[in-house]
Amino acid sequence: MGKATRAEDRYPRQVRILVTGASGFIGEAVARAAAEAGHAVRAVARSEGRLHVLDDAPIEQLALPSLTPEVLRPALEGVDVLVHCAAGYVYGRGAAERAVRDNPLLTRDVLTAAQDAGTKHVIDISSAVVLKPHPDGPAIGVTDPGSPHWAPGDPHWGDPYLRSKVLAEEVADAFRIRGVPVSTIYPTAVVGPGDRVPGTSGGYLRAILTGRSVIDGALGWTDVRDLAEVILRVAEAPPGGRYLVSIGTRRMRTIARIADSVTGRRRRRVVLPAPVVRFVARLNDLAGGRIAPGAPPPASLEYQLTLGPTDGSSGRTVLGHPYRELSETLRDGFAWWVAQGLLDARTAGRAVPAETARAPIGG
Repeated sequence: MGKATRAEDRYPRQVRILVTGASGFIGEAVARAAAEAGHAVRAVARSEGRLHVLDDAPIEQLALPSLTPEVLRPALEGVDVLVHCAAGYVYGRGAAERAVRDNPLLTRDVLTAAQDAGTKHVIDISSAVVLKPHPDGPAIGVTDPGSPHWAPGDPHWGDPYLRSKVLAEEVADAFRIRGVPVSTIYPTAVVGPGDRVPGTSGGYLRAILTGRSVIDGALGWTDVRDLAEVILRVAEAPPGGRYLVSIGTRRMRTIARIADSVTGRRRRRVVLPAPVVRFVARLNDLAGGRIAPGAPPPASLEYQLTLGPTDGSSGRTVLGHPYRELSETLRDGFAWWVAQGLLDARTAGRAVPAETARAPIGG
């Protein structure tokens, strides 16, 4: 990655930043990175208890009961940059439709508050799932920030998270037209150290690491630390840009090989071909998810089965240096999970130091 530089050299202009969703995986990473860089950080979440994860950092914590304009507007006083990380990232059948409803409303409320407060720069953390591969031209089949968005009637529109983020993106674009200074960042699946739950992306990674099968699909992957650094660099840039942050698309079988290399523990896995995955997904859907309760809906699996290249050059240009290698991301992520008692040290293998591997889980 080249010679390390001091935070004050990387971010010479200090700004006042408010981060919504600061108790979440991405939000916490952004808040911590911003504080480390010397920015004045105000971290917002709905629960004061969840904000305690930031107690060890010089960050102002603010628990708000909601992010409606009336509630959020006073918190934006004196803020230069609003980083909107709050969103529902869920695939559970009971919560999916709620996300479709709530994510666009949340974006509307936050951007309304920013507009009313006269916030100079809003950075909206969207998702690469909203972007449809170019149907023609020199970038045919590739996803980049200039790609069209998925729409009703497209094969992946049944993915509730994808649908919710497309609708939220439409809200953000409407505020752009009104003159609100919005920059948009599209990360692919975000993994790495700091994932406390783990969430959906981390869940995919854990399933690959510990499971006996992988689907013959692919996802784009992003290291959370690279994403946080891109966001801070965009905070110092003029508003209005769009950036896709991604190491690139990697097939699940490739991720499995990297995980095995990192841990030094080779597992025998069956690669499930696309027709088998589609058939089982349809059966599971007809059974209301009872066959495989944790499996995403068919449209979500179809996205993974058909995803082509993701072009993260826009984010890499802002970053100013190459993205981390996936082997580093996985190694550090596995070590984090072991330290938090979320992964058995034996499963993580040589991804963790010997003294960590000998420590009791949760110790």
